[in-house]
Amino acid sequence: WKSNAAGVDLNYNFAASWDELAGRPSPSSMGYKGTTPLSEPESQALASIATKYPWAITISYHSQGEVIYWTSSSNGAKMASNTLAESISVMTGDRMDSSDGRGGFKDWMQSKDIPVPGVTLEVGRTPCPVPFNEYEAVWKQNKGVWIQALDYVIRRL
Repeated sequence: WKSNAAGVDLNYNFAASWDELAGRPSPSSMGYKGTTPLSEPESQALASIATKYPWAITISYHSQGEVIYWTSSSNGAKMASNTLAESISVMTGDRMDSSDGRGGFKDWMQSKDIPVPGVTLEVGRTPCPVPFNEYEAVWKQNKGVWIQALDYVIRRL
């Protein structure tokens, strides 16, 4: 189950090429984008925080794939997002992939008037939700990401 209680997949609920998302036509456990971008209270809350404060980067954690998605179709911070992804990839060993991201928080942040570099880290090897028996390996692989992220931000100040 990837959606909120209303059956909206929050990873498809942001205004980043939202109109181009096909998804499911009605509320579902996954893939339904909602009636409009930011139609959901959870998306609205995150967008409010993102608009209220300046952001240096964004890191989103999702499950399955051991891959780092670093760009989107409307990425205004492409080079910075790539540099961030490369530094995290070296540390975690996860491969980088350029997705045609649409509707996600990272995608939206990268497409804003003042774009924010970002990555989405897909952790774990099995479908959502990551089973408890993978937590230790995921933690070991990702515990240094925040140090890497802070180092990235400090070097760009």
